[in-house]
Amino acid sequence: MSIDIVIQRIRECCQQSDPSASECAQLLADLKIGLTRLQSTLHSNTQKNLELAREGYELATLLSVRLRDESAFEKYIALLRPYYFDYPLPSSPRRYLILGLYLLFLLIKSRIGDFHIALELLPCHSDPFIKFSLDLERDMTEGRYNKIWHARQTIPDPSYSFFVEMLTIAVCKDIAKCMECSYNSIGVQEAVNLLHFSSAQQLESFIRENGFNWVIENQRINFHPERESPILTLDAHQLIHQNLVYAHEIERII
Repeated sequence: MSIDIVIQRIRECCQQSDPSASECAQLLADLKIGLTRLQSTLHSNTQKNLELAREGYELATLLSVRLRDESAFEKYIALLRPYYFDYPLPSSPRRYLILGLYLLFLLIKSRIGDFHIALELLPCHSDPFIKFSLDLERDMTEGRYNKIWHARQTIPDPSYSFFVEMLTIAVCKDIAKCMECSYNSIGVQEAVNLLHFSSAQQLESFIRENGFNWVIENQRINFHPERESPILTLDAHQLIHQNLVYAHEIERII
């Protein structure tokens, strides 16, 4: 199968509502073989071949998002970098869509340093795709979590749905950990509101799926059902001795 046909079929898979995972995996394997053969030819660095390889990697990147394959997504981003930043090619219409996705991916993984390094490489921060991810990073930094949930209604492209969903889950986990550290117990409905869930059943599923050791009794969540208050014991003689030593040393310094 020629590389042009493979790319066309991958393009069709990207447009399907529910692409077949096995078919996509085979197409991505065929793409890898086709691009390897293309790059091994004597004239592989012609503009036509470079643009063809770039489109192949772009479609593979978008398809990996459709398949919810994070490791494949990051791999194809790495393969795309030379085509975006090194080769003198005309700008791709998919460039900022994909780079905006990559910024969102870094934000989900809490790789904030890499996020800002990637951002510095971009000449335009006002592009809608880049601005979307940049605004989410600012909302996360400033604790404006309500805007994270609202972002699901304002995504700039359907391909962003997967990562935005992951981001909202990460925010829920952060809020849950803060609740656990701040309270001994809290009302179920109050927890549902704080985590932006639609029902107590959704809250129970969240607790179960994330392994939180919480107990629900009488419409309240007990965060530490088995934890006893620690008993602190102080050795008075040791403290007095240590304070006298400090006082003696201060006198010597003076």
